[in-house]
Amino acid sequence: MPSRRGVAVSKAIADWFKAMTRARPDFDFGTPALLVTRKDGKDVILLGQKSGLAYAVDPDKQGEVLWQYRAGEGSIWGGIQWGMSTDGEQVYIPVSDIRTPKPGGLHAVDIVTGQRTWYQPPPTLKCAPGATCNAALISAPTLIPGALFSGSNDGGVRAYATKDGAVLWEFDTNQDFT
Repeated sequence: MPSRRGVAVSKAIADWFKAMTRARPDFDFGTPALLVTRKDGKDVILLGQKSGLAYAVDPDKQGEVLWQYRAGEGSIWGGIQWGMSTDGEQVYIPVSDIRTPKPGGLHAVDIVTGQRTWYQPPPTLKCAPGATCNAALISAPTLIPGALFSGSNDGGVRAYATKDGAVLWEFDTNQDFT
């Protein structure tokens, strides 16, 4: 039979785990900064925060905020978590929000204005919805001319058209590879 102290420690660990696994605000930057030169010749730094906000800041003015854009709800495992990509005109923002009611989604934002160019909502899941399957975009995106590749927590890897966000290609990794 466990001692009172052992029960108290077990409860403290369980309480800590419960607190750590609930969605809550998180304000660190979970994605690398992107230094880009806009078409007008101005350098900007693009930042993605786990709070779900993306920013453009001016490196010549001590990081003055040029614009901010809300892409996701944000949480300890959410918001903009694993990376963004840019082609010099738009920044592509995959959203994790893995522990929120609405995970996933891909945003394209004009890097000059901070206005949304297009939004691609989360696709139909390739696995049974639940704690281990949702539409969170949980990998760093890869950009080539005309297409952005992003992996999802549902096991899908998709290529999105950079002009409008249409799904060009997808592959379901939920299978044996023997």
